[in-house]
Amino acid sequence: MERINFMISHVLVLERIEVMDTLRSVLLRVQETLKEAAALIEAYRKQGKIARRLKMSNTQNFEGMAGKITSCSSDLMMSLQIQQTGDLSILKRAVPRDLVAETFIREHGGQDVINVS
Repeated sequence: MERINFMISHVLVLERIEVMDTLRSVLLRVQETLKEAAALIEAYRKQGKIARRLKMSNTQNFEGMAGKITSCSSDLMMSLQIQQTGDLSILKRAVPRDLVAETFIREHGGQDVINVS
């Protein structure tokens, strides 16, 4: 339940990012898995106390759903990391020049002075 609530609370954040086609398929799978989990929980709550104890597949259903949620969240994290890493334009930007720092290094020395001290 905690993992489901965590993922649902972050779905709104995912709506604000630019989604690539590869990420879209992962997001659709996450969405379907969360819907299945909600349906499973709703069906479980509708069962009576005795029916819950007698129905042996409840445990298997919840364990299977937990596995699906774990794999979906892992895939989502990996996809987001790949998408973020793919944006290399940040690394290609020019570094801003700091004239004060350049003057200080000229007057007092740079890394070589620090290594000698």
